[in-house]
Amino acid sequence: MSDTKFISFNPGPSQLYPEIEQDIRQAIEEHFLSLSHRSEKLGEVVQRAKNNLRSYFSIPVDYRIFFVSSAVEAMEIALRNLCAQKSFHFINGAFARRFFNSAQQTKKNPVHLTAEEGKSFVFEQVKIPTDCDLVCLTQNETSTGVRLLYGFIEKVRKGHPDKLIAADIVSSAATERTLFELADFWFFSVQKACGLPSGLGVIIASKKALSKAKVQAAHGADIGAHHSLLSLDEFGQKNQTPATPNMLAIYLLGKRFERLIKTGIEAVEKETIEKANLLYKWLDYHATLKPFVNNSADRSFTVVPVVLPEGTTAKSVQEALKSHNMAVGSGYGTFKDSQIRIANFPQHTKKDIERLLEALDRL
Repeated sequence: MSDTKFISFNPGPSQLYPEIEQDIRQAIEEHFLSLSHRSEKLGEVVQRAKNNLRSYFSIPVDYRIFFVSSAVEAMEIALRNLCAQKSFHFINGAFARRFFNSAQQTKKNPVHLTAEEGKSFVFEQVKIPTDCDLVCLTQNETSTGVRLLYGFIEKVRKGHPDKLIAADIVSSAATERTLFELADFWFFSVQKACGLPSGLGVIIASKKALSKAKVQAAHGADIGAHHSLLSLDEFGQKNQTPATPNMLAIYLLGKRFERLIKTGIEAVEKETIEKANLLYKWLDYHATLKPFVNNSADRSFTVVPVVLPEGTTAKSVQEALKSHNMAVGSGYGTFKDSQIRIANFPQHTKKDIERLLEALDRL
């Protein structure tokens, strides 16, 4: 086993941010994790996390920030609170399909447009039924590495101003500037680009979304027994959550973004793109390893699926990388054995990427 540091390029949970050990130790030393979830101290920590998120992302003042258990929970909250008739889903991979499946389970009569694996959508082919009041999309699909351009989302917004839009940014949040005005409900979880352990989801919702939730509730709709947008907002205005939250995760989130603010989202975005270009250029010229997404405009900056040569399995690559003290993700779903996935998050340095490519070259 190599004596160099371990690096996880799993697409999530992924590599932890460098200072996390000292931050956890500080939380313990402050006895923060033994306090009541209604304590003044937790309120301060929640406020700090919200303020740092708002500052780093430049979140508009009329958008609220809420904490839940996961991105999957956020999907259900969006569907129950924002959809009165039908939901429309852009499916560009397994997690977009999970959003669609959640709509089926919550009886939202969903309809969908499904892209070919590894490809995105052509706006001219988009036909959203008039009776759909919620549009759901995955801006950066973790399973296929397909990125949905903000220009596409803008066209959907302008073409359907009467509909609310919910956007999954689970594997791109923190890596690029987000155009919040293009959707009403954004959500992500922290175990990918934020560099935290799993167990916390973040919702960023517009006033328009909250107004729709109020209308839904007034009409007797099931907007959730405990975690509805309305209950999240009621407690959120006191810097609390309806149920006992993942206090450590919120503490660490505030600390993580306190540091990211000093770097700045523009610098993080620039470095993320540079590292992604390094990965894709290497793959484009490699003799046997190839990028799954062929169109460069559709390629994710943060999750890079790699097609393996016939006879090579993801498990064999993962086993070989163990001797280099590194881990990569396997492909997703039907591509589990035939692909690997490489994460490119802010906690991964250019040197980390170069070290991985050198190791792959030796396989």
